[in-house]
Amino acid sequence: MNQFTNAWAFFFRNWKVLLPVSAPLFFFIFLAIFYLSPQITPLLMAGQYDLINEFLENNRTNISIIDVCFDLIFVAFIGALNIQFYNLTINNKPLKIFNIYSKSFSKILWLFVASFLSSLLIGIGFLLLLFPGVYLFARFSLFPIYIVIEDQGPITALKLSWENTDEYGGQLFFQTLLFFIAMLVVMILSSILFSFMGAAVITILIFLEMFIFCIVLCYLYFSLYKAIKNL
Repeated sequence: MNQFTNAWAFFFRNWKVLLPVSAPLFFFIFLAIFYLSPQITPLLMAGQYDLINEFLENNRTNISIIDVCFDLIFVAFIGALNIQFYNLTINNKPLKIFNIYSKSFSKILWLFVASFLSSLLIGIGFLLLLFPGVYLFARFSLFPIYIVIEDQGPITALKLSWENTDEYGGQLFFQTLLFFIAMLVVMILSSILFSFMGAAVITILIFLEMFIFCIVLCYLYFSLYKAIKNL
């Protein structure tokens, strides 16, 4: 439980430099919603789900491009977070957003490949049951750190993550599961409490909460790396 509370404490101490790291991802999501919402929302409100499926089918190429771009920006976001964590730990001074994303995007191919491979394995775990999926997610959680900090390739990064989390597998599983449950509860409660503010505000709030939980969870994993390396 110390890691859970310490990760939140770290976020609240450094939120002014950590939350802006999510800006490129937030901006991309906003553009995607801006593109899709005018076409899907009226159909959704009218309950015309068959037309929604038809729209998605007719726009499969564009949606696939959006999906791939999201994946690339998301893994760059995770890489940038870990670079910022490292600089805050080593130098006690944050880097500019442009600098951390420049370094993260220089590793984007390896981040994407490692993310794809781990997602395949995690997906199999989720098909079997929820818990194996969460467990595998936690065990592979350190691979972005080994790629952006130690310049490892995707296979080596996944291997190092698996080996170095072996002793902490159970603990990481429960911490990760706790984060997922807490995030889900917070999103549901906030959606209910602020429902009077409209769908647009609720959507922004949910994404903001998602970014915050993602940052805190990533730091929890980074704190394990930091302990292993005695940083």
